[in-house]
Amino acid sequence: MGKYLDTFNPVLVQGTLADDSRGRLISLESPDAFFTIKRSFTITSSEDSLVRGGHAHKICWQLIYPIFHSLEIVYKNKHDSGMVLLSIGEGLIVPPYNWIELKFLKAMDCAVVLASENYSKSDYIYEKP
Repeated sequence: MGKYLDTFNPVLVQGTLADDSRGRLISLESPDAFFTIKRSFTITSSEDSLVRGGHAHKICWQLIYPIFHSLEIVYKNKHDSGMVLLSIGEGLIVPPYNWIELKFLKAMDCAVVLASENYSKSDYIYEKP
């Protein structure tokens, strides 16, 4: 637990969905942006109930949102823990020092991650708080 500093809990961001004959548009906006995006990536599950993550970051903030189905995110920090079930059109802003696991409920589910920092192995904390 010595590696973990005080932090904020993750914050739910409610987006908007617009469906019409051309498909679906999902918009997530944050007027009080928590961070500037330096990196983005997607995670796709290869099987039902796949769990990814299992780490925290020292510096990096992330916004995580599902593309096709719901996504379960478990978080734990120095003072709190919880679980958030994200639906389509919802995102979770994850501040540094929040250890998280992402559980994809179905095979071929996909999540987008927007990150405040470029990849750096030294930013990762693998031990739970």
